[in-house]
Order: sequence, then C-alpha cells, then structure tokens
Amino acid sequence: MKAQARVLIITAFMSAFLVLASVSYINQWKQGNVTVTQSQAADGEGMMHIKGAVKEPGVYAFSDGATYEDLVALAGGFTETADAESVNLSALCTDGSELTVPEKELQLISVGDETASTERSMPTTGDTKSTSGSSKSTSKKSAKPRATAKPKPTLSGPIDLNTATKEEFELLYGIGEVLAERIVEDRETNGPFTSVDDLMRVKGIGQKKLDAIRDMIYVTETAE
Repeated sequence: MKAQARVLIITAFMSAFLVLASVSYINQWKQGNVTVTQSQAADGEGMMHIKGAVKEPGVYAFSDGATYEDLVALAGGFTETADAESVNLSALCTDGSELTVPEKELQLISVGDETASTERSMPTTGDTKSTSGSSKSTSKKSAKPRATAKPKPTLSGPIDLNTATKEEFELLYGIGEVLAERIVEDRETNGPFTSVDDLMRVKGIGQKKLDAIRDMIYVTETAE
C-alpha cells in the first residue's frame, strides 16, 4: 500500500508540473516571447525581421552567408527617406534578429535674416528687461521653419528591360537602388533579357516580385 501511495504522489506531482509548464509556454506565446529559431527554419536558412524605412517591412528567410544588403533587397529596397548610410550593408544576417532602418532627419531652414533685422530695429532706450522680452518674442515668431520635399517621380509607361536605366528600374514597385543596380549589372554581364521571365535570374527577384511589376516591363523582340 505504501508503494502504491508513493507512485500516486509522484504521478500527481509530474502531472501538475506538465500542466504548469504548458500554461507558461502558452502565456509566452501569447505575449510574443516565443520566436522562430534556426531549427524551425528550412535547412541552411534563417529568419530575420526588417522594419523601418524599407518598402516592404516584414520577416524574411535568408540563406547562409546573406548580408544586410540582401535583406534590404528582399524588403523592396530603401524608401526615399531612409538613412541608408547608417546601415552596414556588409553585415551578416543573424537568425532570429531584427534590423531597423532609420529615416533621415528633416533639415529645417530658419529665416535668420528676417530675425536679425527685427532685433536691430528694437529701441535701445527704456526698460531693458521689457525690450529683451519683446525681442525674444519677435524672434520666435519670425523664425519660421520650413521643410522642402521633392515630388516622387513616376513612370509614364512600361519600360524595356534591355534599354531601361538604373534610375528607371528604381521607379518600379518593390525595386530599390540595390536591385536596380543588380539588374543593370546582370544585363551587362549575361547579355540582354530574352523574355520578362528572365528577370528572375537576378538575385533577389522571385516569382512574387516579378508578378507585381510584370505589367510595367517588357522585352523588345530582336531579329535572329
């Protein structure tokens, strides 16, 4: 009887431990503390989250040896406001990590000449404290910051893969500076594209990205 009671007690403790462990794991999963690990990804691949000033933020799978440049390309490239110089494109991707691309700070232009002329026109007699206070108030009102923004250029129609420039490729949806440069380099190295589907030979361009821009590209048939 004592042996049976001991077995029942041990079984009860083990059952309680399993229940607590399961509840703890579910809570962590709900709170987002359980992340994808290398073992959960495909063989030879990792998962990394990229966000911030990129065209298509999200979680992407990468192969061994992939760099931040490859990850940015998968995310569609930098946006126009991205601070690309602050990102080390040669750094290797790490499974389960995160890359945040910052945006450039807007440069504010103050009308300094107008402020200076207002301060010089203030009277030099009377209450010094009152004059100083008026000068500061006038300066704050006259210094109006303004930010300049260039309109984003757009394509007027479909472009030829064999004649388009790097700048024209950058205007395609999901094609940033890195992918545009790769397309031009591939065309110069491997020769002209014979069909639109040939674009998938460029690293970073898959079926999904090609389908998104298919209506905006074409290849001119050449006589053999």
